[in-house]
Amino acid sequence: MKKIFGTDGVRGLANTQITCELAFNIGKAVAIYATKKCSQIKPKILVVRDTRTSGDMLQCAICAGITSMGIDVVTTEILPTPAVHVLVKKRFSSMGVMITASHNPPEYNGIKIINELGLKLSDEEEAEIEQILADISNYLPCDPSDVGVITFNDELPMTFAEYELKSLSENLEGISICLDCANGATYQMAPYIFKRAGAKIDVINDESDGVKINVNCGSTHIEQLSEYIKDKNFDLGFAFDGDGDRMIAVLGDGTVLGGDEMIFLTTYYYADKKILNNNVFATNIITNCGIDKSLEKFGVKVERITAVGGKPLQKIMIEKNINLAAEDNGHIIFGNYNHCSDGIICGLILSLMVKQNYNLKDILKKYIPFKQCKVDVNISERQKQIYLSGGINEIINDFEHKLKDDGRIVVRPSGTEPLIRIMVEGTDFETIEKIANKLKDSILAL
Repeated sequence: MKKIFGTDGVRGLANTQITCELAFNIGKAVAIYATKKCSQIKPKILVVRDTRTSGDMLQCAICAGITSMGIDVVTTEILPTPAVHVLVKKRFSSMGVMITASHNPPEYNGIKIINELGLKLSDEEEAEIEQILADISNYLPCDPSDVGVITFNDELPMTFAEYELKSLSENLEGISICLDCANGATYQMAPYIFKRAGAKIDVINDESDGVKINVNCGSTHIEQLSEYIKDKNFDLGFAFDGDGDRMIAVLGDGTVLGGDEMIFLTTYYYADKKILNNNVFATNIITNCGIDKSLEKFGVKVERITAVGGKPLQKIMIEKNINLAAEDNGHIIFGNYNHCSDGIICGLILSLMVKQNYNLKDILKKYIPFKQCKVDVNISERQKQIYLSGGINEIINDFEHKLKDDGRIVVRPSGTEPLIRIMVEGTDFETIEKIANKLKDSILAL
C-alpha cells in the first residue's frame, strides 16, 4: 500500500484525496489498532475537528468507522490540536483523532492521530496503522449488539483551558493583546483562555463558517494583525494557524517576530528563569544557525536534529529529557505541559514576559542571525523521485564547499505539499540568493 502519512498525519483536498471512504477506513484502522495496543479493556477514541466545512463530513465518517468495530467515540466542541494531545494524556480517551489541515486553505483537510500517551504517532505506529489499512477488507465489522456509541462531552473544552492556564505563574492583568484566530480551531478557546488569564483582549478572524479558515489571516498572513495592533496600540498580537498548534507574534509597534526570534525569546526566558532542563534546547536543521551562537552566550546548548516536523522533536525531547523545542515556523513545544507544539501556551509565555517587564526588543538585540534565503520549488512526482535519487547532490556539494564555514545549504522535499524547499544560509545575502536560485533552476531542470 502507498504510504499515506506525511510529516504530520494525512492531508489533501477534501472529498478528492481525503474522502469519506478513506476517513471511514482510517476510523476502522484506529479502532483495530486501539483494541490491540491500548491498555484499557474497551478503548474509547476522542474525535475533534477544526472549523472547515468538510470537517463535519469527515468526522461522521471517522466516527462511523470506529463505532463499526465496536469502539466508543467521544466528541466535543471545535478545539485546537493541542487540546486533543492534552485530553488523551489526561486519560479522557484512549487515543485521539484531530481532523484538520492545519495552515492549508479551506478546501484541504487532514487527519492527525494521537497515541495512548497523548503523543504524535511514531514511525513504527504509523507503519502498523498503514498495514491495517492495507488489509482492511480482512477485518469484519462487529456484531450489531456490540456497535460502539458516540457521546458528546461539553466539559472537555474547560478541562483543556484550565490545563493551559497552568503555564502561567501570575495573571496577565494590564497586558493588552489582539488575537487573530485565523477563523480556525482557536476561535473560541484562545479568547476564553486569555480573558481568564486577565489580559485585555480584542479578537479578529474568529468566524467559524468553515470557508474562511486561513484565508488572508492567521499565522500565514500576518500583515492584517500587524497593521491592526499598531493602529490600536496593543502590547502584543498573536496570530494562530488553522488548528492552533502554531503561532506568530507581533510586537506593539507592528514588528512581526519570525519563528527564530520567538525561539530565541522563549529559550532566553526559560534559561533566565532556570527552568530549561540541563540548559539544552532542541531544534532541527532549518532553524537559523545564529540561534546556536547567540544562545551559547547564556550557557544554552542547542541540540539539532536532521529530520523536520514535530514528531522527531517530540522523540528527542522524551529521550533526552528536554523541555523546550521548536521549529522556525512558529511551532514551539513546551514539554512541561505538552509534547505537541501549542500556539496558545506560546502566547501566554510571551505575554508573561511582558508582564514581568522583559523588554522583548532589547532581548532580541542579543540574537545575531545568519542571513537566510528560502525558496520553494513546485515539482512533479517524477522530479521529486529524481531529486531523491541524488539528482543534484554534486551541485549542492560544490556550493557547500564554496561556503565553507560561512554558511550551509538545506534542500528537502516538503512532507505535506508537492514542493522542494531550499534554504541557503550565510554572511552575504547576495551570494546565498544566487546559490538558492541556481539550485532552484537545477531542480526545475530535472
